[in-house]
Amino acid sequence: MTMFFCLCVSSIAVTVLCYQEENIRGLREKQFSENDRKIDEILYILQGECTHNSEKSLKGMLIDTQAIINNIGVYNEVVKKKKELRNKIKLLVEESKGQNYISRIVKLLKRNAGSTCESQRVIDCSAFKGQHKKSGVYTIFPQKSKSDKLEVYCDMKTDGGGWTVIQRRIDGKIDFERNWKDYEDGFGDVRREHWLGNRYLNQITMNGRYELRIDFVDAKNSKTYAMFNMFFVGDAKSKYRLTISGESGTAGRFNNMNNGMKFSTKDQDNDMWSSNCAAYHGAWWYYNCGYSELNASLKSKQKLRWGNRSYNQSTMMIRKIY
Repeated sequence: MTMFFCLCVSSIAVTVLCYQEENIRGLREKQFSENDRKIDEILYILQGECTHNSEKSLKGMLIDTQAIINNIGVYNEVVKKKKELRNKIKLLVEESKGQNYISRIVKLLKRNAGSTCESQRVIDCSAFKGQHKKSGVYTIFPQKSKSDKLEVYCDMKTDGGGWTVIQRRIDGKIDFERNWKDYEDGFGDVRREHWLGNRYLNQITMNGRYELRIDFVDAKNSKTYAMFNMFFVGDAKSKYRLTISGESGTAGRFNNMNNGMKFSTKDQDNDMWSSNCAAYHGAWWYYNCGYSELNASLKSKQKLRWGNRSYNQSTMMIRKIY
């Protein structure tokens, strides 16, 4: 009887221990499951900052799919990095004290991820079209390289937005009588008067088909504009040769003769005239002098010229069509 009682007690003790162990295991599994949920949620939030919300056409999906195929080797590294990111977020969750602390950390991570991911892939301002962003200065990467970043002014209001401003004339406070190197690298303040730089015009426009819009303001504050459905600038070897066509708008058609012309500055004469147009009328893609003088000096009350009309201000903007 004594032996039977001892066996019963031992059996009950084992059952209790097993039950406690099962309970502890269940709590641990529940905790791990909750942590996994939090990790997945954080990953989803961060990755969402790297995705543009836009409807994809069938052609767009085809292009995207082909891009994935072309870069499939890179995705092996992406998988490794995502695993590393997951482990770091896991540590963050395990060491955090309370949901409020996690929320603050996620808010900071989200802000950093949004600006970082966005700047890594944005080539021009057209990437922001339809995102309800404000006009202002943004950082772009025309060559998709972190080392070759460029600050530009994005016009998000005119005709649906998404315009990269490449030239602006307002009051003549910035000297536009510059040499070849200045026009190649760009100068001025992108918030006000500036020339973006011919090498950047080449880098941007080689990424697809771009349209050009030029807005004018005259002395009476009357506004007009010119549009071109094709705008491309060649590389340095071509002397930044201009390809432009499809002119429309309200400013009149005066730029057809500039198509195919090399860029000229006061120290590099690449026009077809006997003298150097740029030395008298400002740097431009000249066939011969006249027609378009948007980089002319504004000293001594001189005016900008487009065809047979004079203007006080101009803004040149480009936007990717496809």
